[in-house]
Amino acid sequence: MRGQNVIWIALCFFVSVSFAENKISHSFVDKQIGGIVVGKERIEEVIRIYGHGFSQNNFHGETLCYHDVLEQIYLNIAFHDGIVESVILSKTLDQKIAEKCKKHIIKNKILATGKGIRLGDPPKKILEIYGEPQKKEVKDGLLIFEYHADSENDPEVNLFYDAYLYFKNDALIKLVIHDGE
Repeated sequence: MRGQNVIWIALCFFVSVSFAENKISHSFVDKQIGGIVVGKERIEEVIRIYGHGFSQNNFHGETLCYHDVLEQIYLNIAFHDGIVESVILSKTLDQKIAEKCKKHIIKNKILATGKGIRLGDPPKKILEIYGEPQKKEVKDGLLIFEYHADSENDPEVNLFYDAYLYFKNDALIKLVIHDGE
């Protein structure tokens, strides 16, 4: 009888540990863009890769902006405590800021995510790679996909992960990836 109790206790412990560690990696968690890992890279590494971009201060920290002349894409990188918190790839930008970003040219870099998502991609490609979004809506003529995860449910996430993808005329025109507060 004593042996059965030990086995029962061990089985209960194993089951409870298994459920406690029931984290899954979501197919949409894609934190690398253009060689930078959101939630990991420090500002020094971004400057090493892209140089000194157009710098702005925001309520969390600093933002650096760059421009890819060949593909006409803006790259905005926001930092919190010196670590990349979010990255935005966009075909458009506020004109005043765009003029300043254009002075900081990206050379010889492919602005794609770690899973190969690039501006211009159709929604179908994103659905094949990331799966169905948690939220899908049409707003101001744009189709928007939203994906969310947190560190409690996904081991790849630092704190709160958000991805927003904006489509116009069946093409991705803006991508926002965030992992932080």
